[in-house]
Amino acid sequence: MTRIKSSIQFRLTRLIRTVRGIAARLTGRSGSTLEDPESLRKRLARQPLLNFTRAGDQDFVDRVWDDLCFPGWVGKTPQKLTSGLCTRLQLESLAFRYWIGRLKTPFVLRRKDWEFAFILQALYERGCLQPGKRGLGFAVGEEAIPSLLASMGCDVVATDLDPNDSRAQAWAETAQLATSLDKLRRPEICQDNEFVRRVSYQHVDMNEIPMDLRDFDFTWSSCSFEHCGSIRQGLNFINNQMACLKPGGIAVHTTEFNLTHEDETIQEGMTVIFRRRDIDELVCSLKAAGHYVEPVSYVLGQTKDDQAVDIFPYTSIPHLKLLLFDHYISTSIALIVRKAD
Repeated sequence: MTRIKSSIQFRLTRLIRTVRGIAARLTGRSGSTLEDPESLRKRLARQPLLNFTRAGDQDFVDRVWDDLCFPGWVGKTPQKLTSGLCTRLQLESLAFRYWIGRLKTPFVLRRKDWEFAFILQALYERGCLQPGKRGLGFAVGEEAIPSLLASMGCDVVATDLDPNDSRAQAWAETAQLATSLDKLRRPEICQDNEFVRRVSYQHVDMNEIPMDLRDFDFTWSSCSFEHCGSIRQGLNFINNQMACLKPGGIAVHTTEFNLTHEDETIQEGMTVIFRRRDIDELVCSLKAAGHYVEPVSYVLGQTKDDQAVDIFPYTSIPHLKLLLFDHYISTSIALIVRKAD
């Protein structure tokens, strides 16, 4: 689950607005009643998805993701991840299953597991998961990733919002805020003495990254920069956090992606939803700064589970796409960026 679940009040406000906006669909002319919320959600979850697939994307659609290289993999022609959307075929690949297993998580078709596995796979492919490498995680919540990185010999600085910040209350109430180093311990993944030696924690506002967080080999975040306050602040965060990396360092970040509207979206507030135009703008700004961005594939996935949409309270499996604010269908998108040399 992402941090979206905690914004219940905001969802209800959006639901009321949505219901009012479809008043023309009331049944009957007098004494009619509004469509009940559950029926409304189910109907909106069936709205058509945008199709971004182009002719040049067919190679991405046809790829066999079991050719991804991971520890212990035996094969002939390893492939590498590119930036792109969450799909079932990637999640079911041997590599993604490997990382999910290393995180001691049962395998299910859930996008959060795809995000964690994507981050780890992308970093592994680029030589980041080795002894002596330094990683910086933003808005880590209670992720198991810091423990796994420490078990592989990486030195990690895990960060999250100060619990005294008014914005942190919602995350703390749903156990999605790292208030201390103890929240990140996973003794089943990393021995405690190794964890304490390699992982440190500090409070960081993603909109005001401290100047002393520099010279890291890699950075990451999992569905976090949509919570910076606005579309613009989220884009600024990605550009700004590049300063935390060494030349040639790797950044892997995931966020919310709008699958139903190319123009309309949530642009400000506790959670925003990025459109393709926003991602394209971000890619252009990163390239203009001299950084390399792995090409972004907007292929949605070809299976029925890639078309299924979960609705609040988000308890269904598969959970690869979901209805946000009872209006927008969203999924996760991941970006891989290498800092300019």
